[in-house]
Amino acid sequence: LNVDGHRNIFQDKESFKKGDLMAVSLMASNNEATLLLANSLEQKLTKLRGRKIRFKDLMNKKAKELGMYQSHFSNPIGFDGDNFSTSWDILKLVKHILNSYPNFFKPTLHKTKTIYSLKNRMCLLKNTNRLIGKITNVYGSKTGHTDLAKGCMLLIKGFGRDKVILIILGSNDRTLSMEKFIHWLEKAY
Repeated sequence: LNVDGHRNIFQDKESFKKGDLMAVSLMASNNEATLLLANSLEQKLTKLRGRKIRFKDLMNKKAKELGMYQSHFSNPIGFDGDNFSTSWDILKLVKHILNSYPNFFKPTLHKTKTIYSLKNRMCLLKNTNRLIGKITNVYGSKTGHTDLAKGCMLLIKGFGRDKVILIILGSNDRTLSMEKFIHWLEKAY
């Protein structure tokens, strides 16, 4: 794949399990894995429905269903100025995910993950969230960065018996911003 943020993890004519690609997409914030998943789904749905299906259209449709009216997606990875969202809309999405797919963020709890191609080639990936392993009671996370959006981080953290969804957008240092947010919440909670 020729994509922004390309890390040369995947090779031509290589196959991976979808669950591994999803884990890599989430924990390593890997654009290649995200595009491979999106392309695979597009091909499968296009074949089933007999007309061209675009993943970005599915994303926008789901966003509207969830009431995410301040969001728009022009591609699955967010690398252009035509993708946008708000913390409020991200919160709606995360609540939906936690209610519908409670184990979705589980892969993001690991500092590293090793996956294997179906030809048994090993790929070792690192979590892009430097707070994993440093802070306790984390239920999931997702990081992101573009020149326009700057550093972004979602963290689901336990406080007492509650899960609190923390969202940082537009930060020059998403890790430090999140640490400060958590410290403030620990005092205030």
